[in-house]
Amino acid sequence: MSKNYRIINNLDNEVYHHGEEYADYISSSQLRKYLISPADYKKSLEEKVASTPAMELGSRIHDALEYIHHTGDFSLSTWRESFAVFEAPVNPTTGVAYGATTKKYQDAYQLFLNENKDKQIASLEELNTIHSIARSIENDNIMSRVIMKGDSEVSMFLEDGSFKCKIRPDLYNDFQLW
Repeated sequence: MSKNYRIINNLDNEVYHHGEEYADYISSSQLRKYLISPADYKKSLEEKVASTPAMELGSRIHDALEYIHHTGDFSLSTWRESFAVFEAPVNPTTGVAYGATTKKYQDAYQLFLNENKDKQIASLEELNTIHSIARSIENDNIMSRVIMKGDSEVSMFLEDGSFKCKIRPDLYNDFQLW
């Protein structure tokens, strides 16, 4: 059996995950499904996974770390500009924010969406969490070096006989930390 591998920088995410050329390669996520059962693996190929709040936060953290990797800006200043945070209107009589089912809230939210069509909508709590992660990484000598070095989204393909697998680490580092 001959082993063959290739590394591709800047391969489009959609091509990596769904491109016909790479359809015969199995990913680590797919292998985990297969370990549960072949039926789970087959189901994962046929069904689109519904996004959850945790998945969305994870994607935003990933995007922020990639931004830091490319810019060196741990403050996330420019990255933050692509987001808008909705603040519910406050009832002047009670001093409490209107509930999500009220007309005042819904009208304010629709106006907010119309004014922020080009932005991603996030909660202040999400953005504060992401900023906290960025500050923690910046203050950690080793982690800040890890984020700043290497290549992001490197696609790797391995063939060993009839077995074909693919991996795509968020950050590929081929260097010594010390």
